Amino acid sequence: MKTPHWTTVRGIQGIVVGLAIAAVAVIPSLADTTVTQTINDGARTADLSTLTFDPLSYSNDEQISTGSMTLTADDNTGTGAGWNVTVQSTDFAYQGQYAGIDIPSANVSIVDPADPVLVSGQAITTQLGPFSGQGGSLETPRKIVFAIEGGGKGTYTQTLPVLLTIPGGSLVGTYTSTFMVTMSAGPGT
Repeated sequence: MKTPHWTTVRGIQGIVVGLAIAAVAVIPSLADTTVTQTINDGARTADLSTLTFDPLSYSNDEQISTGSMTLTADDNTGTGAGWNVTVQSTDFAYQGQYAGIDIPSANVSIVDPADPVLVSGQAITTQLGPFSGQGGSLETPRKIVFAIEGGGKGTYTQTLPVLLTIPGGSLVGTYTSTFMVTMSAGPGT
């Protein structure tokens, strides 16, 4: 027996409709998605290693005591604003048992600060720094190291030779001072 022709056409139509539905089902839906990444800022910090001068014997003459300390400057702010570090000293206060005289902060100096050394982060360049500042007495803030805008995005160390002039006749005992280190945004003046 022969199958009527219309059933074959109906079967083909069913296959065509089924394929059309399957094709529609695999077409992906197009939509834009926004993805966000936030980078939070860190801190800008600087600190000095402890400095202890070697003991000296009493003298009626002026004496010079030398030492060295290390400055660590760290800029993790992510701003690229540049920065500067200053150091200042208080007077060396007499701590002995007699009525002694303090050694003035004008008598302590940083002599020829060494070039900064990269610990981690952005490389040191001749265009952006960080750069070594000027040495000098510490009775006022002294700029020791700085980076200009776009530079200094990392951690750096610097060796600071220190000289203390002790007036002749300074009494026997201990003298103490506080060194204040400040790190500010911008290369400063």
